[in-house]
Amino acid sequence: TPFSAGQPGDLQGARVLVVDDFAISGRSLALRLQRCGFVADTADCPAAALSALHRAQMEKLPYRAVLIDHDLGECDGASLAQRIVEIPENRGLALVICVAADFRGDAQRLHEAGFAAYLHKPARQSVLQEGLLRVLAPRPATKADPVSSPVVAEVARRPWRLLIVEDNA
Repeated sequence: TPFSAGQPGDLQGARVLVVDDFAISGRSLALRLQRCGFVADTADCPAAALSALHRAQMEKLPYRAVLIDHDLGECDGASLAQRIVEIPENRGLALVICVAADFRGDAQRLHEAGFAAYLHKPARQSVLQEGLLRVLAPRPATKADPVSSPVVAEVARRPWRLLIVEDNA
C-alpha cells in the first residue's frame, strides 16, 4: 500500500538501501519497498553497501535507511552496522535489521548495536511499511510502544506456526 493521507509526505520517495547476500531476497524486499513508495536499491555484501552509501553521499542523494540482513555470510548485520556508523556522514541513518528468528535478548542487543528496529523475515507488506515509517518519522516512545521493535505486538498476535527448511544435505 503506498503512503496514505496522514503519513509524512517527505517519506514518499525516501531512499532505502537493502543489504542481503542472497540476491533474490534483496531484490524482493526492494520491490516491496518500492510498492510502498520508497526508492530502494540493493547491495549484496558489506563492501557493496559501504560503497553505495558513499556514492549516495557524493551524489547528494543520501539514503534515509538501511535494511540489513542479520546473516550476511562474511559478517553479521551488527558488524556491518558498526562499520556504517563509524563513518561520520552515516550518523543519523536509520538502521533496521531483518532477522529470520530472534532469541531472548536480541531486541536489546540489536538496539545497543545501533539498530532503530528489527523486522522478522518475511515481513508482511503492512509491517514493513509501518516499521520504516516508525523509524523515519519517529513518535515519542512509550512503555507500551517499544522502540526496539515495531513488530513485537504484531508477532504476539499471530498464532505460532513453524516451518523448518534445511539446505545442507
